[in-house]
Amino acid sequence: MAGAMGLPFFPTKSLRGSSMESDNQENFCQTTNPFVPGESVTVLKSLNPDIALAHGWTGDADGNTVLATPYTINHYGALAAKEGVIVTVEKIVDADFIRRYSFMTRIPRYVVRAVCLGPFGAHPTGLVRSQ
Repeated sequence: MAGAMGLPFFPTKSLRGSSMESDNQENFCQTTNPFVPGESVTVLKSLNPDIALAHGWTGDADGNTVLATPYTINHYGALAAKEGVIVTVEKIVDADFIRRYSFMTRIPRYVVRAVCLGPFGAHPTGLVRSQ
């Protein structure tokens, strides 16, 4: 999420004191909470991959990609990638379909470098297929 927002780091509570923190100290840091004197907060270094991979419910030929709910962090990696995202989708649809489901379109075409048809690409996790 931090990489997608153009931030250098992002706060977290869930990993503090865990083996993930101790094994990856170059990506974690304790800093002072600017709103509560004396309290510290753990921050994670942002990630900006060169290319991201994402799987969507449907997408059009231009790359506008509809993600099925519940949303995962799938779209943050796509938005954080320096060179864009390669998208696989269950079904390639026309622009009218994308317009009907625009409220679920989480990956915009301007970050997509390729759209590939990949039915059952979410396997082994579940994903409802479009009609």
